[in-house]
Amino acid sequence: MGVTPIKIYSYLVEGKKLILHQYKLSLGIVKALAYVLPFFKNLEVISLSENTLEDNGLSVLIEATMHLPKFRSLKIMYNKPRTLFMETLYQSIYERSRILKVINLKGCLSINSQFSKLIKILNRLLDLQSLNLSDMKLDVSAIQQLSKYIRTNETITKLTMSNSGLISNKAFMFIKSLIKNDSICFLDLSYNNFTSDDYSIAAAIGTLIKCHYYLMHVNFSHCAMSVEETMYVGVASKDSNQLMACHLTGNSCHVYGRAHIRTQLGAEPQYPSKRKMDSENYISQIDVTLLMVFSNFYKQRILPNEIKQFFVFGKRDVIDVDIETNIDYLKVLEDDIETAKRSKLSHFML
Repeated sequence: MGVTPIKIYSYLVEGKKLILHQYKLSLGIVKALAYVLPFFKNLEVISLSENTLEDNGLSVLIEATMHLPKFRSLKIMYNKPRTLFMETLYQSIYERSRILKVINLKGCLSINSQFSKLIKILNRLLDLQSLNLSDMKLDVSAIQQLSKYIRTNETITKLTMSNSGLISNKAFMFIKSLIKNDSICFLDLSYNNFTSDDYSIAAAIGTLIKCHYYLMHVNFSHCAMSVEETMYVGVASKDSNQLMACHLTGNSCHVYGRAHIRTQLGAEPQYPSKRKMDSENYISQIDVTLLMVFSNFYKQRILPNEIKQFFVFGKRDVIDVDIETNIDYLKVLEDDIETAKRSKLSHFML
């Protein structure tokens, strides 16, 4: 299906977001789109995904965004940006370094060969808050450059690197750099490989959870961790004063390992039926269960009442939640961070 500029209103959300996912966009259509974009002065977000766009088309769109005073978020998932795109983006932010707050390059494998240019761009973005480099399969050189950048960055609060090629030495190097970071609140490293013969990666993750001052939400789902590694990471959560959620879906953890984590955290199962299953040593799909640890509720005064009411029973500090539980708590927590910032709170432990 194609998209013509005359129908652009159909793809605008509240006049602020332009979302074009799974539409094939030719260079001619992109040029026409770029011509009309400057007329939408309230446009804040451009989200493109699987559009078969390459350097020329993406560069044309980037040039058009220079005329949008409120433009904040660039998402070009599963497209093919290369050298020209990087150069155009670099030039476009030269005078506007405090404008772009969100960059999502998920699935843009062509970025691997341009990673040094990407780092230069990131260094110019003085107010970047969210970075997504998922499905990128980053090589050692890229991880080294990114580790150095993350170690000293002070603005990014949300980092997503699911299925980004973190394994063995690359994983250890990157997690060590995260320990020195002072800004990230939401971290997604799911679908990487964190198992190791000497448990060094799990140990680094434990140190990250214990020592990072702002980390509130971590996702280590499907990271091939052994039972011992999963147990170590789960128990490490008790030593964090601000961590609210730890996802360990899809890692090895038998029923006794899960019981050990519960005991160490003072957790209780949410559903009576699950408590009965545990007492009977009934082993089901325990190794693919979601473990979410919500700790220190009453120290986190910025936590919304509806979240407290949903998860906290009998004023317990930690709740072990079933995978079937469905609540968009992450969005609520993100909104709370913005509220806290506006209130000029220096940290989240009140």
